[in-house]
Amino acid sequence: SKERKATVQSKLVRKAAADEALVKKISKVEITIEAQVGEEDKMFGSVTAADIQKALKKKNVDVDRQAILLEEPLKALGIYHVSVRVASNLTADVKIYVIKS
Repeated sequence: SKERKATVQSKLVRKAAADEALVKKISKVEITIEAQVGEEDKMFGSVTAADIQKALKKKNVDVDRQAILLEEPLKALGIYHVSVRVASNLTADVKIYVIKS
């Protein structure tokens, strides 16, 4: 039916708008993750997608851990840009500061 198509269409439009809003929100977010370091600022352990997910949640950004496109855990102090997949064709970059605790 035409009505049903319109409903599906408006749902998709709403989802697209919500996705766009999330992309904007994530792009503005900067998160700081404290890492324990030893001699010569060598990090103990690493920062994982789960750590990033938790830090994002504190900033009221709720994303799936699988959506955080981290090829490998962050093992050094510094500033990183990590992509977050919002929708199949949409990603946003979150800025992450890994600092000594």
